[in-house]
Amino acid sequence: MRSMAASAVRAMGTLFVMAACSSQLAERTGGTESALTTTYRASTDFSGTQGFRGWTYGYGSALAPTPMTWVVDATQTDGGFWRGNETYALLAAGAGHPGAAVDVVRRWSAPGVGTVSITGVASDQNPACGDGVNVSILKDGMVLWQDTVLNGDAVGRSFALRASVVPATALAFVINRRGDN
Repeated sequence: MRSMAASAVRAMGTLFVMAACSSQLAERTGGTESALTTTYRASTDFSGTQGFRGWTYGYGSALAPTPMTWVVDATQTDGGFWRGNETYALLAAGAGHPGAAVDVVRRWSAPGVGTVSITGVASDQNPACGDGVNVSILKDGMVLWQDTVLNGDAVGRSFALRASVVPATALAFVINRRGDN
């Protein structure tokens, strides 16, 4: 199982965790501007509704992922998970798994202008199968960070990034299979 947990997000579930985004967005109030900090967490914002708090769940291309289907599952903490076009192409609150031929993509769309901090750790929580995954974070299709997580690497790879965003900037968290996954 693959895990990419943000410092503000702890691993939940059995698949792959994505990072949180904290954004500083300017708010206009009566002609003055003040900074607000809003935290968007992949785990706690996870929902059976596409687009809830800016998060969407898909498979295929990071630029234009095909929407996944919500699967109700009472054994999951959040009541279910998202499935792509393959049995193991999955995203859950704290986990994810690529398909044999498709990447899985968790995306967050910025609601306004600001700077986001993206922090976390990508790790493998199931040493019993596969040879690991390639993970990446993209901003509107441009790679901000990428690494390989080998099978059984429970310590994982840390990341701490900052990026400027405007409304609808897409941050894509991508899980790509390696040779034997």
